[in-house]
Amino acid sequence: MKWLLLFVIVVAAPVIIAASVGALLPRTHVVSRSIVVPKPPEEVWAVISGPPTWRAEIRSYQELPPHNGRRMWRETDSHGQTIAYEEIESIPARRMVARIADRKLPFGGTWTVDIAPL
Repeated sequence: MKWLLLFVIVVAAPVIIAASVGALLPRTHVVSRSIVVPKPPEEVWAVISGPPTWRAEIRSYQELPPHNGRRMWRETDSHGQTIAYEEIESIPARRMVARIADRKLPFGGTWTVDIAPL
């Protein structure tokens, strides 16, 4: 009986606590940031729509074949995690919307970048 109680305390309790905390987290969230870049919109667009060399945590970048006519790419970060992205909307020098394309990941999301001249 002591072993069963010990098992519940050591193994089952942390799992139950972790599942309970996870169930309380929101399924969606929205984060917004803005920055003033003293460059023309076309220069900003050229940087954000190309290879992410400006992001220090990205170790490799690979263009993938288009899917349903949409641009696709894969990034690998400094931890070795690889994520495929799909461009949902593209208005050069104005707006880009991208989303995580891998439906097998336990997370997802979209990123919207709006560019406005000063």
